[in-house]
Amino acid sequence: MNQLLQLINDDAVFDIEKFSKHLKSWKLDGKGLDYRVVGILGVQSSGKSTLLNLLFDSTFQEMDNSQGLSQTTVGIWTARAPTTETIILDVEGSDSKERGAKHENWERKMALFCLALSQVLIINVSAGDLGRYTGSGYGLLQAVLELNLQLFQGNKQGKTLLLFAIRDHSEKILPLNKLFGTIQKDIKKIWSEIKKPEQFLNSQPEEFFEIGYAALPHKWYQTEEFVSAVGNLRDRFENKSNQHYVFSPNFPPDVPISGLPLYAKNIWNTIINNKDLDIPSQKEIVASFRCSEIANELIEKAQQNLEQIESKVKEGYVKDFSELLCKIVDPALALFDDQTNHYVPSVVLKKRLELSNKIIIDLSKPIFRIQLTNINNIVSEDFKKEINDRVTKGTKIQDNLILDFTSFTDHLLEKTLKEFKKLASESIPSAAKDNWDFEIELNSLIDACKKKIIKLKKEQLTLLEKILQETINTNFKTFLNIACSDPKPDLWPTIRESKEKTLTKSCDELSDKIKGFDVTSEDEQQMKNQLNEYVNKLVDDVIEANLKDIDTKLVKRFDKLFKFTKEGVPMKWGASDKIDKKYQRAKEDALSIINLLVVIRLDKKLDDIKINSSDFSDFSLLKISYEQIQQIQQRFSGIAEASYKEALIEQERARASYNIYYIFAIIVIILGYNELMYLFYSPYMFFILGVILIGLYALYALGLLPFLKPIIASFAGLIFKQAGSAIVGKTKTD
Repeated sequence: MNQLLQLINDDAVFDIEKFSKHLKSWKLDGKGLDYRVVGILGVQSSGKSTLLNLLFDSTFQEMDNSQGLSQTTVGIWTARAPTTETIILDVEGSDSKERGAKHENWERKMALFCLALSQVLIINVSAGDLGRYTGSGYGLLQAVLELNLQLFQGNKQGKTLLLFAIRDHSEKILPLNKLFGTIQKDIKKIWSEIKKPEQFLNSQPEEFFEIGYAALPHKWYQTEEFVSAVGNLRDRFENKSNQHYVFSPNFPPDVPISGLPLYAKNIWNTIINNKDLDIPSQKEIVASFRCSEIANELIEKAQQNLEQIESKVKEGYVKDFSELLCKIVDPALALFDDQTNHYVPSVVLKKRLELSNKIIIDLSKPIFRIQLTNINNIVSEDFKKEINDRVTKGTKIQDNLILDFTSFTDHLLEKTLKEFKKLASESIPSAAKDNWDFEIELNSLIDACKKKIIKLKKEQLTLLEKILQETINTNFKTFLNIACSDPKPDLWPTIRESKEKTLTKSCDELSDKIKGFDVTSEDEQQMKNQLNEYVNKLVDDVIEANLKDIDTKLVKRFDKLFKFTKEGVPMKWGASDKIDKKYQRAKEDALSIINLLVVIRLDKKLDDIKINSSDFSDFSLLKISYEQIQQIQQRFSGIAEASYKEALIEQERARASYNIYYIFAIIVIILGYNELMYLFYSPYMFFILGVILIGLYALYALGLLPFLKPIIASFAGLIFKQAGSAIVGKTKTD
């Protein structure tokens, strides 16, 4: 199972047939996606093969120390770990004297193949080489990551774990946290410097790689510690319960194992046939490295200055924003030109563009976006203020209606956008004219303003409806309350006539005032329909309010007709008054109020409905239930009957009183004949009697006699009493 295979030989030949056979002999051909590939990179004679053998019980050839330092692994060898479904790639060491001057090109291809195929890539590096460009593999890793991103990441299914095996580590000399920090910083720096495809311009290394670490003490000077550390690392490959288990679900294979030989072959063909893998000249390397260093220093300084501008912008709009940026961008580019004028021009030009883009696009543009937000806030506040000033300019509600709404809002929007464009354009430095724009923010402002205009339009149309409704309330509702307080038989024809006049006037006023709002005829008609509904609801509400005290209305109407005269004087029932007829008429008139109020008769067809008629059956028209109507009638009948009985009693008393007066009058005439004749024969007394009679006639003609009737009756009673006393006294004398 642990038999070795030279996957790629010294002549760069990939043996796909042998690889397929070995997968079968390793019993991996039926595993599907249940396998992993682990590769290792590092400089020659750094113990890569030894580490793999200790970790996976493999049998890769190790360097014979007795023969001195020399190349052991040639090309790429592979084997299977006996205890796990892991394929191991042992890669020829880098920086090999055997490869000569062309070693970098070969190393790059080997490393790129290993990175593209592996889920876990062990980077074997000496602790003392960290921070060195060649010894740490910095340049190789930079080139490999760039090409891997260009060639293979578009089809990559998951991430790759870059596991740094730090050899010959001593905590006393180099603390682990410092080493880890150095590695992380180097990875970030490499990623910022590599050329990325367009779809990955804003990507971060964490999107494609995870970084792991394993510190291994010196194998010979700290043997026990080394064996223990290797054992711990091995457990991370084998024990799934280990919290640092390396085969995370984030690292799936790209293809099932049955397709792995062809997949690996295609990767190798892509690598060896790709011209981008050719090593550039030493001059270009130096130029690229030095220009990058200068650019990074300038970027760091520019970033510090931009942070100060950002602090100001976060506080609010900065008027001299463009000038402040120019003072950062222009000196940085000038200094770069001065310090790089001796390097390869093509490289300098490329790096200068990268520097400019870094400062202008990556660092400054986000601050410009904040500036645009400030500008947006300024013009938006002015927009709101103008609207607020217009809708609050008067004390009366009518004063706040914008009759020229469309003209006003169109002008205000145009003014707002013009101011935004002006301030935004002034904030763009000359170096960023081709890279910066504010279309997104401008469109956002337009959308926001239009939403506010739509909202304002709704509010204004609602205000117009409210004004019209208040006018309707002032006139029509007042009329309804008066008409329904004492309903007459022509109540509903009167209401319909008044409603028609009110609606006509309100709709005409609506049509006149709505002209400036640019509404459709459909919307205008809808508003008119709403006014009609409002008037109908108003009628309904007033009727309901009046039905609540209908008992009072019935009694009041009955009392008015039965207990008072036409002149409004309380009725004094005489002996000859026809109480029954008047009672019946007053009761019927009062009960007619129920018929008028319990059915809404805005439709003329409902005028003839009589709720007490035998053919009435549509009880859905009633504002109150039929049972409630009957209860109202019963309560009223009880009150009316009580008043009727009181009237009958009063009439009986009147009749008895008048009979007594007649008897006394006869007695006075018989017994006081001489005194009466004295009145008629005495000119003085006759004159007084005439005056009294003329006065009584005048009172009768003016309709004032009923007011004096009680007084006359009392006075007559007093006279009769005195006359009676006189007659009795005279009789006794005779």
